[in-house]
Amino acid sequence: MRYYLYAVLLLATLLSPKIAVSQPIDSALIRQLANEKKWHQLLFLNEQGEPTVFNDGFYLSQYQDFSPEKELRNTLLAFNEPVGDNPNNHALCKYKARKIWLDSQIPLFNKKNKNIKCPHFEEFKNYTQIDSISLVFATGYLGNPASYYGHLLLKLNTSSLGRLYDPAINFGADVPPNENMLIYIVKGLVGGYNSSFTTQGFFYHLQNYGENEFRDLWEYQLDLTDEERIFLLAHLWELQNRKFTYYFLNKNCAFFMANVLNLVLNIPASQSWKPWVAPQTVVQQLVQFQPEKIKKRKYHPSRQSRLYQRYAKLSESEIALVTYFAENPDQLSIQALENESITSQHNVLDTLIDYYQFLRQPELKEQDPNNLQYSKVLSLRYQLPSGSGHVLFNSSNVPDLGRPLSRTSIGLFHTESGSWGILSLRPAYYDPLDSSYGHVRHSGLSMGDIKIRISQNEATTIESLNLVNILNVRQNYTMLPGDQSHSWFLQVGLQRKLHSNNSPLAGLAHAGYGYAGSFIKDSVSLAGFFGAGFHDTKLDSSGLFLSTNLMLNGYLNDLQAWNIQLERKFGFVQQATTLKATFRHKINDATDLRFNYRYQKEINENVAGVEVGWYW
Repeated sequence: MRYYLYAVLLLATLLSPKIAVSQPIDSALIRQLANEKKWHQLLFLNEQGEPTVFNDGFYLSQYQDFSPEKELRNTLLAFNEPVGDNPNNHALCKYKARKIWLDSQIPLFNKKNKNIKCPHFEEFKNYTQIDSISLVFATGYLGNPASYYGHLLLKLNTSSLGRLYDPAINFGADVPPNENMLIYIVKGLVGGYNSSFTTQGFFYHLQNYGENEFRDLWEYQLDLTDEERIFLLAHLWELQNRKFTYYFLNKNCAFFMANVLNLVLNIPASQSWKPWVAPQTVVQQLVQFQPEKIKKRKYHPSRQSRLYQRYAKLSESEIALVTYFAENPDQLSIQALENESITSQHNVLDTLIDYYQFLRQPELKEQDPNNLQYSKVLSLRYQLPSGSGHVLFNSSNVPDLGRPLSRTSIGLFHTESGSWGILSLRPAYYDPLDSSYGHVRHSGLSMGDIKIRISQNEATTIESLNLVNILNVRQNYTMLPGDQSHSWFLQVGLQRKLHSNNSPLAGLAHAGYGYAGSFIKDSVSLAGFFGAGFHDTKLDSSGLFLSTNLMLNGYLNDLQAWNIQLERKFGFVQQATTLKATFRHKINDATDLRFNYRYQKEINENVAGVEVGWYW
């Protein structure tokens, strides 16, 4: 009997680790952990606790009977399964972020497989020694609806590859090539696309946004602890190529990037009550709520910005030389510059290098003459004594300094026939008067803009409803050959045929194409357009019209701006001539005051008004 007891005790000692693992975790603790916010974030659950990743393999529970608690129990069971021949397929390697969090909540729960190696994850985590993570904001681009409000990336900074070859995490809709623009907008609004996180080199995005679309990029390097960085990388690893439903307004790159970052930060954008989330809002809230988590901010100028900033620093004589050689490239030589100082020679050639970088298409090689001129200027620059250009690229157009996205205003307007009030709501985004940090200067982009007319003597009515209102003014700052892009506008919505409460509210579609230029260091722009459209209550030819538009926009300083517009519509049935003038005074980042004047020739009506606006 004594030997039998010794044998039992010896066997118990040898098996004690397995016995500890196999003991069930307290059900109350599991229920508590299943309700934790961090667990829901790891599972990418919506506000109702429902799964949002819909491709197979991410969840260990069936969709029809999914619950956070059931997923937690299945995760714990999967973590204790035998490893098998390929450890990369084991749950401990597929769900590294879950493991990290559960390790912190239930010490030694995973003792059985604690020494498992995960080669694929280690390759991802240690990919050339990722030592920090940056949030990157690409400014808005009015040439593509998906980029109207800007875009967000996560850049994984390495210690050896350098910034161009660093990997970057992107989130976007999976759109088929050559998708029709109208179909894209409709499907993007109603959830017609899948979306996913993907990894590419940062140089790809820098080329696409900065070089092809002329968009500045702003990089915010995050100051994370080693534990936070590894936890975030593990979460990104789990999300690679998982499928989500994409919605243009609120389940977009801003929403998903904010959700990912909220694993280690506090960005409330993803929990906003608003039915829309914008990338710039995420950047603003990061700076507002957790400035201590930003190690540094870095500016990546587009090739257009590089040209414009270098051009702005030239003297009048240097501008004359750059213009002459851009118009007469065959005349450029060292001898043609020999009467200039070495500094001026540097400035002229450096500006021409940026100019031809702005124009050229490298993939066309010798077929594009700008590539030949670029090579020529580089060769001449190497013949000069060493010295660098005097421009340190920078920009005051910092996106985190921008105002809130939406605007509401109350106004009082008056004519000889009476007075009325206007209540306005603009969910997004900006107009030529308040385009500021992170926006396209002198331009406008608004969606869902509604104005309601309120009067004592008349019924409350809708004055106008703009579904989409886009004004894209290309600055053409240098006016050099090739820097003379066309501008355009598009307006779709409902508007009164005449600016009178007795005039019916009619459908409006109006587009125009024209040319613009900027002056006085880009503080003033003048744009002219020829356009066409439809405006009527019924679908027939009586609503068709042609138009001419002239717009003058200016910024006196950071607080004051003005805008004057003259529009002439030539319709089959009705003509319309309208003059508008608006002066804006910025009171603070959240409030402005506007003075308005409008003259309608056909009804000989002069309207003056004042409105107070609030940004939120």
